[in-house]
Amino acid sequence: MKIYFLASVAANNKLRLSFKNIVSLLKKEGDVVNVKESLTSTSRIKKNSVAINEARAKKLMRSMISSDCIVFEGTHPTTGGGYYLSLALQKNIPVLFLSQEEYRGLYLASYNRLLKIEKYSPNDKVHLKKIIKDFVKFVKRKGAEKRFNLMINEDIHNFLDKTAKENGVSKADLIRSYIYLEMEKSKV
Repeated sequence: MKIYFLASVAANNKLRLSFKNIVSLLKKEGDVVNVKESLTSTSRIKKNSVAINEARAKKLMRSMISSDCIVFEGTHPTTGGGYYLSLALQKNIPVLFLSQEEYRGLYLASYNRLLKIEKYSPNDKVHLKKIIKDFVKFVKRKGAEKRFNLMINEDIHNFLDKTAKENGVSKADLIRSYIYLEMEKSKV
C-alpha cells in the first residue's frame, strides 16, 4: 500500500518531531510512505523560483493522487493543505486528518466517508498507533470489488435517497456504512 504523508512545511521543530513519529508508525503499516516534501524547510522553498515551485507542486500532486491514502498532519495551518485534501477526496482517496488541537476549521461542503478527522497527543503513542491502524484497516476494506443487484421497494428507496442527500453520500455508500456498522456490532 502506498501512503502519502502531508504536513505544513512551516511547522516548528517540536511539531516536526511529531511528523517523524507519525511517519515511523506509517512505515510499519504501509509499503511506501512519501514524506520528503513535507519535511522540506520553508526557507528552502522560498529560495526556489516560481517555476521550480510550480514543478514541485505538480510532482507532489502526481505522487499524491497515485497513492492509496493520505495522512495529513494539520495542527499547523497550511495554505495548500486544504487544496490537496480536496483534490484527494475528489479522486476518492481516503484521507486521515490528524491534529493535536480540537478540530475547528477544515471546511467541507458536505460529509465525506473517505475523510477521517482525529485529535491526537504526541505523548500518547498507543492512541496514535491505534488511530493509524484503524485508518489503514479502513483503507484496505474501502475497495469495493464485488458487485450485486438489490431490488427495493419505493419506501426504502425514498428513505435511502433522503438520508444519502442529507449526509452528502451516495446510496451505495450509505448502505455500505450500515453494513459495516452491523459487521462491527457482530464482532463484539
